[in-house]
Amino acid sequence: SDELGELKERVEHLEKYDQGIWDNLKDFWDKVQDQARDRNLFHGHVNALKDNTNVLFSKMKELRSKMDSEFDRISSETRDKFFTALEELEKKMESGARLPAIFDELKKLQRKYRESKMNREHRDKVWQKLDSTFKEIKKRRFGNKVFEEGVSPLQRLQRRFDGLKQLLFARQTLQ
Repeated sequence: SDELGELKERVEHLEKYDQGIWDNLKDFWDKVQDQARDRNLFHGHVNALKDNTNVLFSKMKELRSKMDSEFDRISSETRDKFFTALEELEKKMESGARLPAIFDELKKLQRKYRESKMNREHRDKVWQKLDSTFKEIKKRRFGNKVFEEGVSPLQRLQRRFDGLKQLLFARQTLQ
């Protein structure tokens, strides 16, 4: 078919994976299957179309695999850069550097994290390290009371709310 010839030419000229062409190939194969079900195509013709389409799908899968491995390589490098930056911040913390400055650097790193492109595994590992570094710096800045064991976020919020009510009440009685 002309459509298959056009798809074959497009796939053969690809240098990298293209989702649009993959979708076109799937649409073409769906049409072939519909025609085969309606018995508008001879069995031999369906088999020839299937063989030719499978070759194109294989080429597309190969391109996708290359793209995925390149993404994983870049993701791995990105993960390593985050780990290095977080380790440097931890060293600064250990050496007694100003905690507010380190906290600001950590927030900048968190913004970079949100914009970064990593696979799920690398993203999760960096997030865990980022989170534990945030907790450590908060513990050093504000003491252990921030992280009391067994205190739920709701309980902390309730205590904060109660404190704000007391403050408001105290201000009103002073006026």
